[in-house]
Amino acid sequence: MSKEVKAVLEYSERTNRPYSINDLCQSLPKEFSKTALQKALSQLTSENRIKEKVYNKQKIYSIIQKPSAENDVPKAVQECELETIQKTETLKQLEQKLKVNECELKKHASTLTLTEARDRKNELQESVSRLESKLSQLSQNAKPISQADRDKVEKDYETAVKAFRSRKRICTDILDSILENYPKKKSVLVEEIGLELDDEKNTPPLVK
Repeated sequence: MSKEVKAVLEYSERTNRPYSINDLCQSLPKEFSKTALQKALSQLTSENRIKEKVYNKQKIYSIIQKPSAENDVPKAVQECELETIQKTETLKQLEQKLKVNECELKKHASTLTLTEARDRKNELQESVSRLESKLSQLSQNAKPISQADRDKVEKDYETAVKAFRSRKRICTDILDSILENYPKKKSVLVEEIGLELDDEKNTPPLVK
């Protein structure tokens, strides 16, 4: 007798009530695979040690009772247990189906309807048309800049930035000199004289 067959037989005798293959898998150690347990059930069924009944395509198993008053279970109780097992299996299947349907519902809920998709398409097409029209106007009105004009602009910009940096450095030195003998914070002095500071990140870069 294999260990799977022995485990299934002991479980059947111990519980002495109907059960499904899923009940068996949940109750027995994980070392027993569902396939191995199903083979054990088939063997015990063929050996007439347990009986198999099918309810709505679900197989329910129970130990074959020995002719003993101790093991004599009323038929009504057996039928009730069988129906409970069958209802439980049906409930599990319905719960699984419900989860699948909920996932499908969420997926479809986040998807645009055909009407919404068409409206969105029209909006994008109108936006593209406006941008293309604006680009066309800018392209037609654009005047090419000669290299000489570009060089002059860059030179003027660089001269202005150097002058700005020089004056900023002078202003900073003067402010630091005043602060050496000023009893209050720098922010107070700046506010009193109405000075507008410019941090380093706003200083224009030189042309590279």
